[in-house]
Amino acid sequence: MRMTYRSFVVVIVALVLLAPPLGGCQYVPTWLKPSAGNGAEADATTQPAAAAETAAKPPAKKKEPETPLYDRLGGEKTIAALVDDFVNTAAADPKVNFTRAGTPHPWQATPENVELFKGRLVEFLGTATGGPQKYHGQDMVTAHKGMNITPAEFDAAVADFSASAEKLNVPPAERKELLELVQSTRAAMVAEK
Repeated sequence: MRMTYRSFVVVIVALVLLAPPLGGCQYVPTWLKPSAGNGAEADATTQPAAAAETAAKPPAKKKEPETPLYDRLGGEKTIAALVDDFVNTAAADPKVNFTRAGTPHPWQATPENVELFKGRLVEFLGTATGGPQKYHGQDMVTAHKGMNITPAEFDAAVADFSASAEKLNVPPAERKELLELVQSTRAAMVAEK
């Protein structure tokens, strides 16, 4: 379980760090931009035609920031339900090898460890989808080092995650975004041969 949680956390953190900032560009009238001639700022007195043209046009509307995936999913309540279903499903899936049996870093799936793992995964997904949570775990590479996660095990975990999202009626567009987040952690989680 620890491997799968950490892997998802690495993916989400990577996505959050690589995502472009929210917000649009601020409108700047052409008469406030530097002139092509000498690089000096132009104004209404040096560029009257441009100023008149700009004044006649309404400023371009700012692009509304996109609603974060976190909100579109339904917030922490939905993410916690998704994590709960996923962890229970993946833990029972022998293709995932959730406890990392036979690896240098086996994991004890005690009730306390499972709850801690679920909590960290909620933090990770909340952070990665634009929610208010702060992830307190290790980065994905460090968290999965020595777990020897195979491509097949990773794919099985992703399939379980997808099935949980579908079971909880996560809409297709949001499910696709979530799976892209999860898939982005592959390089950090899967052991190189």
